[in-house]
Amino acid sequence: MKATFRAALALSLVIAPIAALSAGYRSAHYRNHSSGWDIRIDYPVFSGGSLAPMANRLTVREVSAGPNFIAEAKKAIKEMGKPSDPFSYRGTSKVLMQRPNLIVMQFMVDEFLGGAHGSQAFHPYNVGMVGGRAKLLRLQDLFRSGVNGRAEISRLVIAQLKNDERAAWIQDGSVKEINAQNAEQFVITPSGLHFTFNPYEMGPYSSGMVEADVPFSALGRKLDPSGPLKSLLRSR
Repeated sequence: MKATFRAALALSLVIAPIAALSAGYRSAHYRNHSSGWDIRIDYPVFSGGSLAPMANRLTVREVSAGPNFIAEAKKAIKEMGKPSDPFSYRGTSKVLMQRPNLIVMQFMVDEFLGGAHGSQAFHPYNVGMVGGRAKLLRLQDLFRSGVNGRAEISRLVIAQLKNDERAAWIQDGSVKEINAQNAEQFVITPSGLHFTFNPYEMGPYSSGMVEADVPFSALGRKLDPSGPLKSLLRSR
């Protein structure tokens, strides 16, 4: 069953209806609706260039959440009965940058599967070249050898969020550093790194998502000038 879905999804990345055409990608949609659930996922389909296949594999990861949600919804309906309003899953994508050597996109997910409230999640994807191969970039890929990228980011982000009332757990000392998982919650912008932390990572659910910006200028020579950011650093 899973293999069949993945094969169909791979095909959809090639033939999905075109909703928009811009700079080497088009917008496509996954929809699944019943009396028990309503799923809508928008995603880009990239074409051309050495980064497109890797970027498309990452969108498959996001679209695969649809069938997974259906399985969870069926389980919840079996245990609790059919909801008065369908369980819902929304995945909204945005392509933030597309260059020959860099693709940046993000997915915002809003999910409701019963309970007091739904859940939200930010899924960032930065695709670039490392060692001549396309890959999903990790934070450390952006720094010179020998530099602890997470430590540098942690220092700057913690200092910034101490002035943000939404980051309650930084202000009360519960969160003292940016952990390894949260350090990957960034998208590359033309001028720096933009971090988005999900609810419960820097504060309670009521705080929502917490954001922080780290400009390239604050990291200076710690960044690798010949790495994935080279075209952005050279233009500065």
